[in-house]
Amino acid sequence: MRSKGGDSFPVTVTGLKVKLTQQFRQMCEGKLHSLSRIFNHIESGTVAIRRERGFYIAEITLLLSGLKMRSEERERSMRVAFDSAFGAIKEQLRRFKEKLYDRHRRSSVVAAVQSVRTTNPNQIAQSQQAAKSQMIKIKRVKRFESKPMRIDEAALQMELLGHDFFVFINAETGRVNVIYRRRDGSYGIIELV
Repeated sequence: MRSKGGDSFPVTVTGLKVKLTQQFRQMCEGKLHSLSRIFNHIESGTVAIRRERGFYIAEITLLLSGLKMRSEERERSMRVAFDSAFGAIKEQLRRFKEKLYDRHRRSSVVAAVQSVRTTNPNQIAQSQQAAKSQMIKIKRVKRFESKPMRIDEAALQMELLGHDFFVFINAETGRVNVIYRRRDGSYGIIELV
């Protein structure tokens, strides 16, 4: 399928512990390509279907002008899981497009995307921070001293605070890390590079 702008984008559909039929793959590709009617600057899309504990988990990721958009849904049926994830990503894409319009005072989406593509990373970070401060009302700012700590200490601190995530300086690398609790109860680490 082609988008409004005449460009197509690659879509990858994969299954983990799930056999996907050609018909299902084509349906996924077609639905993802239909998103170009909402936003025609999608660079690529991926659909990953996996099965865990009797549930199908559908994860959809879109790459748009260097930004990633992701949705994940869990259902008993593979098709229902995909449809739910697709509905969620479609809504995210609509909201993203509306924010671009608002941010650029009703200027064209193409100009907004081009400004993101041609700006260096420092300017992107500054413009994103400025846009966020205009859109989001911050009610409270927390500042705290942080001593370097090991990952296990950070996990313990997170548990003691009763939070789902904790920002810390990794004693081994000296970098800022975020430890977070995953849905399955395990932990994940985000490392800034």
